[in-house]
Amino acid sequence: MYVVVDECKKAVLECLLDGMSMGAISNHMGLSRRHVYNLRDDVVDRIAQNAHFAEKLQIIGVVVKLEGRTARQSYLAEESC
Repeated sequence: MYVVVDECKKAVLECLLDGMSMGAISNHMGLSRRHVYNLRDDVVDRIAQNAHFAEKLQIIGVVVKLEGRTARQSYLAEESC
């Protein structure tokens, strides 16, 4: 699953990962700094949403695993963490 699909947002992300400053990215892409900041904010929001969704899936997976245990086994599993 791809989190960032827009080409402009991908380019901003790649530039950031390459260590470029926001000013350098705006000059490189021919965009205003404000627009580059907005693109970056959108990328960060999408990544955060994806991480939150993945966390929810892990919680659901733990609940499904616990359904097959007895109450004592579930208690011991929680205690060991």
